Amino acid sequence: MIAQPRDQEIQAVLYVGGYDLGKYGVDGKIGKVTEQAMAQYAKDHGLEGMDTKAIGDEILKRMKDPEFRQDALNKLAEMPENKNTVVAQQWMLHRSGHDDLHMRDLVTRLMTGDKNEQTQYALANTEKGIVSDQVMAKAGLSMDTILAVKDEMLSPKSSETELAAKPRPLELANNM
Repeated sequence: MIAQPRDQEIQAVLYVGGYDLGKYGVDGKIGKVTEQAMAQYAKDHGLEGMDTKAIGDEILKRMKDPEFRQDALNKLAEMPENKNTVVAQQWMLHRSGHDDLHMRDLVTRLMTGDKNEQTQYALANTEKGIVSDQVMAKAGLSMDTILAVKDEMLSPKSSETELAAKPRPLELANNM
């Protein structure tokens, strides 16, 4: 079984929710323990009868919500720091709009779980579940663009496909 970024992100959400992921934790592999956690998540959220992929899709929908991401980051800050906690933080930061170049393994595309300089910077510069105004301004975005980006990121109506196709705030600045 090959570890997958999507599966690691699903595990990150489950981890924040307190679901047991067994001894391997947030490793990007959906094994029996993760499937059991997903089944419990489905039961807890009225999703019984869905297959594993559909449950995963529902879990990932949580990541679209900036309030969920900020609450998750706050909860993770109170948890003991370990690789699982940092991986979950990195996924929240990525979905908040931060550049994840130094948070991911460039070969596997999995989050590393290393609390490196990029991760610490992103943690210090996330507000309400999105990249802070200061980071966007430092990246060269005008206030009008910052407001437009924030409006878009805080809008719950964007579909997963639309979100995947749109550049994150720091990617916008790099293309200017």
